[in-house]
Amino acid sequence: MFEGEIKVIIDLGNSDTRTYFMMGGKTGAFDLSNRFYNLSENYEVPEDYNETNSVIIEHEGLLFGGGELVVKEFPAMSFRPTAIDKKYSSLSSVLSIKYVLTKAYLWVSEMTGTDLEDLNLKFHITCLLPPSDIEIGAKEMNSRIREIESIKTIIPNFEAKIDIESVNILPEGFAAFMGVLFRRGMKFRAGYEYLTKQKTLILDIGAGTADAVVVD
Repeated sequence: MFEGEIKVIIDLGNSDTRTYFMMGGKTGAFDLSNRFYNLSENYEVPEDYNETNSVIIEHEGLLFGGGELVVKEFPAMSFRPTAIDKKYSSLSSVLSIKYVLTKAYLWVSEMTGTDLEDLNLKFHITCLLPPSDIEIGAKEMNSRIREIESIKTIIPNFEAKIDIESVNILPEGFAAFMGVLFRRGMKFRAGYEYLTKQKTLILDIGAGTADAVVVD
């Protein structure tokens, strides 16, 4: 049995989901497809797809495929986030977060040499939202993440209770600003202290939208 706490940062982009893991001094960064498709119960998975490139998530009694399985087999029928969808209320966001949690388990399993069923992880999650959605969406997104009490997947063949210790919702541009300003341990990066003494305009140019944040 391996027990540990893992920090997870989730950026729910319109083109893909970017995630960053931190645990025990080690880090991992992954870009995950955010295209999903509702699979039939008797769907036979082609042998080309496995836990290294795809996922099948059970959600509310339905099966949703993701990763290369959907990108290659169901490109025209899949659904994904759009610029008009609110990330804090969309199905694709919940599935993307479950995909991230599954990937976190796989990452820790490989890193520690521990079988998936022998992992006991506690999650500290930071999720990014567009600045315009923070006022209304932060509370709802926080609730939706905390409602994830378990995950069950067919790829990989895995089931686990999810222990979420903390959830933090940040505006996308501000999170990028903090990443530039600070290095590990919340220490200033050399040469960037001046950012704390001026107004800074941050432009986040995404696949479907462009957001602006002013840090004063």
